[in-house]
Amino acid sequence: MNNKKWIVIGVSLTITMLTAIAHAKKIYPAEIMGRSLTHPGLGWLGHVGIATATMSSAQDMKKNADQVLEILNEPVVGQINTITDFKSRSTYWGSRYGIADRNERGYRVLVEANHQRWWCPVYTLDTSYLVGQGNLDTGQPIKCGRWRCDTYAWWAFNSQGWDVMPGLIWLPVVLFNTFPYNNDERPTSSAINSFAVTEKRSLNDVTAEELNDMTIEEFQTIMNNPSAPPAHYVSVIQSAQMTFAYNEKLNDVKRGIMIDRLTSHGIEPDLTPKLIQLYHATTNTSIKEKIISGLMIHYQYHLNLNQHTDEQQLIKQFFSERLYETALTPKATDNIIRSVVDLHSAQELMAHLPQIDKRLTMINHTSSVMLKYALVHKSKVLQPIYMQSIVSELRVANDADLDSYLFGPLSIAYQNKNKTVLEPTARQLVINYLKQVQHKYTAKGLQENPTDSHRHTTAPYYFALVKQMDVQLENQ
Repeated sequence: MNNKKWIVIGVSLTITMLTAIAHAKKIYPAEIMGRSLTHPGLGWLGHVGIATATMSSAQDMKKNADQVLEILNEPVVGQINTITDFKSRSTYWGSRYGIADRNERGYRVLVEANHQRWWCPVYTLDTSYLVGQGNLDTGQPIKCGRWRCDTYAWWAFNSQGWDVMPGLIWLPVVLFNTFPYNNDERPTSSAINSFAVTEKRSLNDVTAEELNDMTIEEFQTIMNNPSAPPAHYVSVIQSAQMTFAYNEKLNDVKRGIMIDRLTSHGIEPDLTPKLIQLYHATTNTSIKEKIISGLMIHYQYHLNLNQHTDEQQLIKQFFSERLYETALTPKATDNIIRSVVDLHSAQELMAHLPQIDKRLTMINHTSSVMLKYALVHKSKVLQPIYMQSIVSELRVANDADLDSYLFGPLSIAYQNKNKTVLEPTARQLVINYLKQVQHKYTAKGLQENPTDSHRHTTAPYYFALVKQMDVQLENQ
């Protein structure tokens, strides 16, 4: 795929920090924020996010930033949090700047980063990534993004022509240090560990035990070194990555990376039946979750769903059966529902709707609203049913950030398809909700709730949708 950049790890690299600037400075939008990774012994690897503020146009790039766009390994993967929250989670490094401008181009970095939150992002620990895509006529996700914190930040800048990880090794700390100027707030004794990588072997040359003992740099080197074909083939050709995905001696994290890499590439012979076989063979919940998300990514990126192939039917059957499986985790449930919706026609879905509705109550509000939005656009019959369900859930949750998962995608749809995206009944449901929550997003509402940062970030999408739908608001 043209929008992927596969990383080859260099044989050696030493990372050193620039001398910290003694005085603090204001943080502006499109700066990179850094803090220690919250993992014992690995804090130096870092976690990064992109500074942002309440935005309605490029004119707002001169505001002081008070929020951070970031990818986290949490139930809601793409998040906007306050800078205060970002600082509180681990040792704060500061911000770095000097790449993005404070004009339209820098503004587009933030727009792209925020849009990726709406395209059902999936978390990975791998350096490979996939850029989420949406249907601009409806605003619904069609391909889920696959991100780590640094690849997400890299893509946001790269989408506007700035490559902020130009070297051979991709880590959050590397991206952080690519920005030339710093507002470093760490103690002067804090330093980034130096490391050297000289590993030249491939996956065909190592054991599971050796992989378990490797540092992150060594493991990434092995993962990115080209693997020679095995000396002897069995009846079905199988890559070393698939062999290790099956190997229970390899730890769960690195097995998961194997599955992520296999499904991002999508070139393994008989990938689908092999992963389904592994799903049924393992009792490991973490590996089952990875297989479910991996097969979802695989059909989204590597199958043409307009062609009814045997592989498509196999995946369709797999996800249909999983919908009725007991003891599913919320993460697995989210991906299963999306896959069932994607792979079935509107008519076929009718038989599954009672189970889908039952499963929707078992996941977080963000996932639920995104999935219901996909159902809204599945057919004219389902549209009013699930739009009613969305606005009812939004009323109960009373969460400004959650509101953005309706206002933002629907605003994209109206912008690209004008006024025909919703049928009259569904349209009126949205209008009624916009009027009901007007008090949240007026200047008075924002001033009276200064601690609710999400009201400020959602307000521009609220008023854009109000304008696009020709909603007449009451004067407040």
